[in-house]
Amino acid sequence: MIRNKIKQYFDANDITIPKAHHATKIARSSFTRLYRNEVVNINLDTIDTICKEFNCCLTDLFEFIPDDQMTKDDFVQIAERKLHVEYYTKLRRKGSKKTAKTEGEE
Repeated sequence: MIRNKIKQYFDANDITIPKAHHATKIARSSFTRLYRNEVVNINLDTIDTICKEFNCCLTDLFEFIPDDQMTKDDFVQIAERKLHVEYYTKLRRKGSKKTAKTEGEE
């Protein structure tokens, strides 16, 4: 498992989501999802931009945890992340159905 440590790094270095957004021009919503550990995939360019702007290393932001060393909290994090992904996927599908329906009515 890859453990997301962005929240801990931001908190320890007094980096807020608005500050990160303004400094990197990465969407505020993306930082919010990263901070809350609600993402499954992250673009390497995004990680590169964060590391360059805040002078940090990949290991400051993420940590590999072998399966046999995962804690109960790690399993909870994985389950919560899956729920967030399912929720946002359903929202996007509903939005695209509405858009298709609206376009078909015109």
